[in-house]
Amino acid sequence: MKTFLGMEVEQDNTTIKLHLDHYVQEMLSEYKDYIKKSLRPKRVPISPGVILRPEDCPELPDPSKQKYYRSFVAKLQFAASWIRFDISFVVSQLARFCASAATPQWAALHHVMEYLEGFPSLKLTYRRRVGAIRDLLSGFADSDWGNSSSRRSTSGNLMLYNKAPIMWKSKMQKTTALSTAEAEYYSASTAGSEVLYLRKLLERMGFAQTSPTPVYEDNTACIEWGNNVIGGRERAKHIDIRKHFAHEVIQNGEMLLVRVPTASQLADIFTKGLHYPQWQACVEGILGRTFKPS
Repeated sequence: MKTFLGMEVEQDNTTIKLHLDHYVQEMLSEYKDYIKKSLRPKRVPISPGVILRPEDCPELPDPSKQKYYRSFVAKLQFAASWIRFDISFVVSQLARFCASAATPQWAALHHVMEYLEGFPSLKLTYRRRVGAIRDLLSGFADSDWGNSSSRRSTSGNLMLYNKAPIMWKSKMQKTTALSTAEAEYYSASTAGSEVLYLRKLLERMGFAQTSPTPVYEDNTACIEWGNNVIGGRERAKHIDIRKHFAHEVIQNGEMLLVRVPTASQLADIFTKGLHYPQWQACVEGILGRTFKPS
């Protein structure tokens, strides 16, 4: 197999590499034709601290211009969902304005296109198991806190199989968190649902996980809430019962929250814009290799 629904596949006896290099180049070419100018490469997909606000958007946007905005965002969503995890956060932000986008949203769209101009190639590499090394599922769960105009937090989740990424997600939480710990706990519960699905899938494929799946979290209070009795802490009494799903999955022995330093939290890339050193550390940690412009 060489291609699959626009995704390119490179195979040898020990590895499979997946990428969207040709797709990205075609998208950039179409975007340049639309804006009638070249792109200046950027080092990160979105600048730190940028917040896109609904109140900036017009009630009656230009239909023809909005059509192009939706088209380019849809193309970016395809890339972010299949291979380009590095643009997941900004694409999640842009997708909230498909009905009406203003100058800040177009500027963010232009920025991510300039980022892809600088980093057009990213390949996910999956390696054949060697020797008796056990196939291991693991994950990362993270969240910002109220870093949006709605004051709702963004959850970031990453799942790895044998240290290669197989699932990632950047999504605004459905309720407003009253603390960083609550926002992190919500993200951990989201990770719990992904863990259950992937464990069942792997079991059916003959790769059953015999020990709890480690999910790395950098918030101590979140880990305590997951390990202790529901509502056992004063600050956790108000939390919606749905968010305590992480606690149930942990008690059933299917997931284990593990403390990780914030500097090693790979899911940080899905929750907010990062400065280049932090961003590069996350991408290289997920890929398991050095990542530099093509």
